Amino acid sequence: MGECVTIDQLVNIEQCEICCTPVGYPNVIFYRNNGRTLCANCYKMIKEEKIDREYEKNNFLKLLDSIKNTDKRYHAIFAYSGGKDSTVALYSAIKDFGLKLLVFNFDNGFKGERVINNINNVIRDLNVDFYQIKSQTRYTIIQDINNSIFPCGRCSSLKTLYPMLTKMFDVKYVITGIECVYNNEVIRNRGTFYQINWPAVFNWSKNDIESRIKNIPWEDPNYGPFDSDCLCPIIALRKIYGSSVSPNLDLYYGKKEQHVVPYYARLVRYGAISKADFYKIICTNLIVDNECLKEEFEKIARENGN
Repeated sequence: MGECVTIDQLVNIEQCEICCTPVGYPNVIFYRNNGRTLCANCYKMIKEEKIDREYEKNNFLKLLDSIKNTDKRYHAIFAYSGGKDSTVALYSAIKDFGLKLLVFNFDNGFKGERVINNINNVIRDLNVDFYQIKSQTRYTIIQDINNSIFPCGRCSSLKTLYPMLTKMFDVKYVITGIECVYNNEVIRNRGTFYQINWPAVFNWSKNDIESRIKNIPWEDPNYGPFDSDCLCPIIALRKIYGSSVSPNLDLYYGKKEQHVVPYYARLVRYGAISKADFYKIICTNLIVDNECLKEEFEKIARENGN
């Protein structure tokens, strides 16, 4: 199997200077730009998505005035995961700007008791209307994890629900609070609706999020160092890496890890985690050996016929 990869070794592997994706990673194209090595996604970001934050914020505030100047029941749908970032964004939209929101949650079945409690506490505290859709594909996620495949791309399919929801509730806007991606665009035209990335509006940092969450009835579920709304990442990484201190180089480039590197590289790209965070999770297995979380996941798996 070869030698394990350490943080020092990974840092010295040629990689994208922004997101840390290693050169040679399967299905990733790399460019040379002014002496820098960049993956295709980061190259596109710096070439095509240069954002004037003040301009974007002013446009957003004008849009907000027009959204609020309606007699509709809801100004927008808020896509709420129950995690730290989306919780802070939800409170800001309601408390700071007075939006009338329908709070939508997609339950993939692996939120766990801690996140469910957070969601219930927040909804009760804000006294907002709540609409939830429960996933019917829990077994697929379980199979991914059993096969050492990182499953988090599965839930990205929930975006296909937004056109249906906006039509059903007669709104034009879906607000998200994803991952403090403060380098990403603020308002995106999705064809039948507009998606507003709330943290990007204000260019919130991780410290801003931490400061705001202190005044909200929300408790950290301790699902791992970077996820606060789902059991799957911590369980999947534990399965993929097993009990080894750091992954093998063959695993690092191999099929078993194909989903992990792009997932966390994206978080680096958009500022949700640091490069140091990336190196730690890829190389040093920060996953806490929490038997309670493992038992909770296995209970869900049993209930779903695994």
